[in-house]
Amino acid sequence: TSNDPWDESYKKADQFISKLNSTERVNLLFGTENMIMETLLWNKTTMNGHKCVGQIDAFTNSDVNFKGMCLQDGPAGVRFAEGTGISWQASINAGMTFDKKLMYDVGKAQGEENKEKGINVDLAPCANMLRNPKGGRVWEAYGDDPYYTGVCAAETTKGIQDAGVIACLKHFVANDQETYRKSSSSNIEKRALMDVYVEPFYRSIKEANLGSIMAAYNALNNTYCYENKYLLTDILRDILGFKGFVMSDWWEITNDDPIVINSGVDMNMPGGKEYGPFVEERKYSSFGRNNSYWSNLEQQVKEGNVTQERIDEAAKRIIATMYQMNQMEDFPEVNILKKTNTEERKALQRKVATDSQVLLKNDGILPLNISNLKTIGVVGNDAFERDCLPSRLPQCLNDTNEVINGHIPLGFGSGVTNFEYLITPLAGIKSYAEKHNVNVLSSGKMNYTKGEGKKENVSVTATEDIEGGIEVANNSDVVIVFVKASSGEEFVVLEEAIGDRRDLDVWYGGNELINNITEVNDNVIVVINAPATVNLPWKDKVKAIIFSGFPGAESGNAIADILFGEVNPSGHLPFVWAKDEEYGAQIPHLENLTVINETSQQTYKDKYRYDGIDCHLKPDPSGKEQINYNDGLYIGQRWFNKNKKQPEFPFGFGLSYTTFDYSDLTLNMNENGLEATFNIKNTGNRTGKAVPMMFLTFPSSIGEYPEGIFKGFEKVEIPAGGTKSVSILADDHALSYFNVDQNNYVRVKDGNIKVYINDNANLTSPKLQSEIDA
Repeated sequence: TSNDPWDESYKKADQFISKLNSTERVNLLFGTENMIMETLLWNKTTMNGHKCVGQIDAFTNSDVNFKGMCLQDGPAGVRFAEGTGISWQASINAGMTFDKKLMYDVGKAQGEENKEKGINVDLAPCANMLRNPKGGRVWEAYGDDPYYTGVCAAETTKGIQDAGVIACLKHFVANDQETYRKSSSSNIEKRALMDVYVEPFYRSIKEANLGSIMAAYNALNNTYCYENKYLLTDILRDILGFKGFVMSDWWEITNDDPIVINSGVDMNMPGGKEYGPFVEERKYSSFGRNNSYWSNLEQQVKEGNVTQERIDEAAKRIIATMYQMNQMEDFPEVNILKKTNTEERKALQRKVATDSQVLLKNDGILPLNISNLKTIGVVGNDAFERDCLPSRLPQCLNDTNEVINGHIPLGFGSGVTNFEYLITPLAGIKSYAEKHNVNVLSSGKMNYTKGEGKKENVSVTATEDIEGGIEVANNSDVVIVFVKASSGEEFVVLEEAIGDRRDLDVWYGGNELINNITEVNDNVIVVINAPATVNLPWKDKVKAIIFSGFPGAESGNAIADILFGEVNPSGHLPFVWAKDEEYGAQIPHLENLTVINETSQQTYKDKYRYDGIDCHLKPDPSGKEQINYNDGLYIGQRWFNKNKKQPEFPFGFGLSYTTFDYSDLTLNMNENGLEATFNIKNTGNRTGKAVPMMFLTFPSSIGEYPEGIFKGFEKVEIPAGGTKSVSILADDHALSYFNVDQNNYVRVKDGNIKVYINDNANLTSPKLQSEIDA
């Protein structure tokens, strides 16, 4: 008897498929574009039925019960829900919690929301790597460590799928920048490919029975991922044992070449032909099932270009996954606008937002002693209600989050939600301060000037209200300065950033704002809302720094909870924080995206997207942009370890309002892995959460390999003065590496493994260390 949890689902799928004719089998494999996609592209203000971003139509065949399939974005909550769902934090913030249970709980809550709205597939989570913090979608994933990203993705996947919804892990593989994502090749040698870029997908497949995977837009080693049989079949199915189905990214399939389905893509989304350019002459000719590149699959079978077995396999994978999640009977009808924003879920969102706040610096000013304050100054445009320039409506607030003015709780692009409400930093601070009769002064207007000859929707010069900020600072006991930067998906251009940020400075003159405030007030706290790392030229001038990331709807409450000590900060960085030039990877070709001349009639976006480089013309990637992953295995902290450089903040860094002491390390090696057990004592005067981390250096018998790699962690709450015993397990896979000669994962043996226990990745003086025979 097989122990494979998929066996019964595949038996049911076999029976289901046997009752379908050839047309119905093919119709399972591609979507029908709908009005929500039309809305997205044509900027209409109504959504005509609130359909899913991808959908497979129901069958009229009375021999089977198939109500269709709804696929919907995404990582931060249900997209296009018009405020009826929770606007969750970015995934990078979930990663900042270092709390596995919390990640599972968020996944479960998001899955439940999707199911209540009748959504079969949640297009989340994202498991791409933060090679460089300028990468546009780094906030949609979990940082720069392969092991940690894999754990975060797996816990989220378990939660989503335990709620009865199919998780779609994306983007497979190496879609790690937005610049020329559709016309570039990510070139990676096999060992790094498997141990760094495939690794984050491993645990979701092996431990969470992942239901679906989305192929990336880019090429891998000069073969597009969605037509890369080596990637989708040899690696994903044969080595990793993936049992679910592979879908395309949206409009990824740009012709009817059978190589795509033969390579392993099972579902073409959203179904119709490619989009763009955005011109009226285009009309609607590419919408609808009959206009799909896959509408001729039956003919392809007749001509011998595709086998019927391949069609049946793809259909079976889709149906088996639906059976696996118990979706074939009694699944709710699609209603994207059903209210799912319960008070319980809002409370969970606030908890995650709060537990994700990372305290980077504290010269004793935090937590603020409210009884010693008369006036708190709140400065910086990011503290205030968000707004849009008229030229950016309606998509700014209703879809893509193209926010310039006001608070930024999420990045921009398809991974955003429609906010029912947003607690701004100013609102969160005022709510707390006013209960204690403390005055709050604020200033944060954004000053705008338009360049001559620029199109209204191309670029605007915006600057922080420095004059108003100085006035507030002169009249406040303490000043909290909010600065921001944003990034996102490449179909949006925001402040001359086509997805990827152009540099690591905070936007709108935020550095100048902070420098001016520190000249007139000695008690300055800086809070940063950004996708990841920003430059800190004023670091030594301020008393405290909080990295807030993108905390979602409860943002202001979360920040206030930390500032006033209602919650002891326990967030940690899931990436290394350094200056841009110090990273082992850059974003190739970003420097080529020069600013369009102010008098040009061509927009910045047009120049990038429609000059023949984008994938609408399906260029041969070998003749286009090459992204060579020369850093190999040495991503993130590993690069700094190899080059013996200290970053500004190491991976895992995060301060607390208390202190912890580690002692009594014992190690045990068995067939399940390596277990480290030790004690942690809270030596401070308040309850806090410790995040012990385990780092390993493998023996030299496996050849060159990074030292001090992250392989385990826990999060434990300890009362003041209390001691707890903690165990961290590096399991069998965590003790393995990809052996190219054997074409598989091999557990380390023959030599000693060095073990370091610390609260971040700076191993120059770890809390505990030892070694054990592998």
